[in-house]
Amino acid sequence: MSDIFKGYEEEYCALSASIGQKTAKVEGLGEAERRPVMKEVEAELTQASELLEQMALEVRSLPAAERSRLNTTLKGYKADLAASRGALREAEATATRVDLLGGGAGAELPTEERSRLLAVNERLQEGARTLRNAERTVLETEAIGASILGDLRTQRETIEHASGTLRGANDNLARSKRLIQGIARRALANKLLMWLMIVVLGLLVALLLLVELGVFGGGGGAPAAPDPLDAIVEAEGMPPTDAKKGKHGRLLLFG
Repeated sequence: MSDIFKGYEEEYCALSASIGQKTAKVEGLGEAERRPVMKEVEAELTQASELLEQMALEVRSLPAAERSRLNTTLKGYKADLAASRGALREAEATATRVDLLGGGAGAELPTEERSRLLAVNERLQEGARTLRNAERTVLETEAIGASILGDLRTQRETIEHASGTLRGANDNLARSKRLIQGIARRALANKLLMWLMIVVLGLLVALLLLVELGVFGGGGGAPAAPDPLDAIVEAEGMPPTDAKKGKHGRLLLFG
């Protein structure tokens, strides 16, 4: 409980006690003495009502858990204030009835006039009771409305907090989605590059095999250069054996 609310509560309790004491004196006072006391009580009732309004404003600024408990206390104070107003009206009506019945300082009224005034007073009392009941209902409705507004405010804060959390989660999900898409694109590019390299290497291997097989040269490779000695042997018509000797002899001769 806040210190401000506690101060308001103490001041209200003091006013309530003063209102009760002065209301109890109203019935035993004459009309002349009763009027100033009634004015004092009305002023204190107005002051007490203003205090309750200040207390209600203070309660709205408190946390939800403490606000619920203090709203119940405040509702009780409002009902007590309404009862004090009703007690003042009852005391005033009783004092007025006593005056009409001749209990006051004036002369006694005729029976017919007294009966008429009593009937009017009863109707006034009934109207006052109806007004008090309506006032009590209004106060209860106001207290319930204030409690509902406090709950709605709390729920609104909860919903706003949840909405902010969801927005943050959505942002994180969008960022994660972009990262996953980037990773997928890089993986696809790497896969395509790998297949391209495989195809190129396969083509190179096939090309080398074709070259080795002589598909592009018409034979098993380029023809070897003719040996000059073989050409001389063929020109002289030597047998292969003599040609070899002749070659060795020439080699020895030229050596």
